[in-house]
Amino acid sequence: MADGPSYYANGIRIRTTPWDLTLHFTLETPLGASGEAFSRAHQCNVSLSIPIAKILTRLLHEQVAAYEQGIGGEVPVPKPRAPDGAQ
Repeated sequence: MADGPSYYANGIRIRTTPWDLTLHFTLETPLGASGEAFSRAHQCNVSLSIPIAKILTRLLHEQVAAYEQGIGGEVPVPKPRAPDGAQ
């Protein structure tokens, strides 16, 4: 792997055009004990051509399937939140 910036993100938005797809990665941090409100900090954007995005989809699916096979179970997925943070 080439050296470059490294980011952690736990939130994502996706925008598409007829030519490309952009992933908007964010870091979402709960505010308070209830976890209902949170702050969102932009981490980075990654734009891909649609064919590369399709290949990435396949590769991600294969990697997650291999991970789940390795742990012997399915990784739980949290319920998505509305874009403004409302439940």
